[in-house]
Amino acid sequence: MKIPKSIVNIIFFALALVFLSSGVLKLIDFQSFKESVHSYDIFSEFTTNIVVVCIVLLELLIACSMLLSIWPRIGLISLIFLLFFMNAFTLYSVVENKHWVCQCFGEIFANEINYITILRNLILLTLALSVFFSKTEYNSFEKVLEKYYLRIIIGIVLFGISFSIYHKLSNPEKHVLRTNDTIPNIKFLPINGNDTIDTSKRKQPFLIFVFFDVRDCTTCLLEAYLWRNLFENYKNDVMIVGIGSAPSIDVLKIFLKHKKLRFPVMYDANKEITQTFSFFTPQRILLDTKNEILDFERSTDSLVKQKRFIEKLKNTIENYKN
Repeated sequence: MKIPKSIVNIIFFALALVFLSSGVLKLIDFQSFKESVHSYDIFSEFTTNIVVVCIVLLELLIACSMLLSIWPRIGLISLIFLLFFMNAFTLYSVVENKHWVCQCFGEIFANEINYITILRNLILLTLALSVFFSKTEYNSFEKVLEKYYLRIIIGIVLFGISFSIYHKLSNPEKHVLRTNDTIPNIKFLPINGNDTIDTSKRKQPFLIFVFFDVRDCTTCLLEAYLWRNLFENYKNDVMIVGIGSAPSIDVLKIFLKHKKLRFPVMYDANKEITQTFSFFTPQRILLDTKNEILDFERSTDSLVKQKRFIEKLKNTIENYKN
């Protein structure tokens, strides 16, 4: 069945607009996008910088090529190859339970890669392939704009980009974690204790902040066993403090009891503290005597990564004592 030329042109320019919005939204939240890619633990920091720049430039070049009718066929082929890669990447993430975060449309639309992400990418790939095999000659963008419904689609895309820019400018800048950055001390009354906790008066040289939400992915929260192990076996050298979010304090208390977590936990009801940082929970942050970040990582059920962290912590403690 041959697809009508008008439909082919609608799909063609809709795909171009999707990639235009994707590139622009990544550019708006470029630092956050870079940190997200770096958290996959695939590339070095230097390679990550190259990869994220290439992705954004490629998306913008593809969109411009298709919208401005400059080698539109090459633009479409490049788009298909990119979608093949995105499908393979998201499928690998879900099958291997990586729990990686997708920031394809910027930080404001960020979400954990799941089956919905795979379905979305498959739909885009199917549409792109249908256009490619139709062998239809694409109209110029000016001619396409004569269709009132396409003006509406373009208006929606531009509104989405404008809303993202407004959200970025009207909200306080989030702190993107970097090694050697300083995190301030906190003073609070834990929900699982009677004594006020002041991290600035701690006796231990090192401090670990654990940010989590009881609604985080189940496998991510399996690292709670590591947190318990750290508290029980390294309490003389490391102070562990939890910043927990939940629908209510009672739900958080049940979670702590179920996981047998006895380190002090602060209730972050509306994620006011967590949202000042540009990361996804659960997150583990190791600080030195000056509260400078030595290590930070999104919590994982990977025993290899957990063992690697413990080894790093042991070496850090030994170096401090020596």
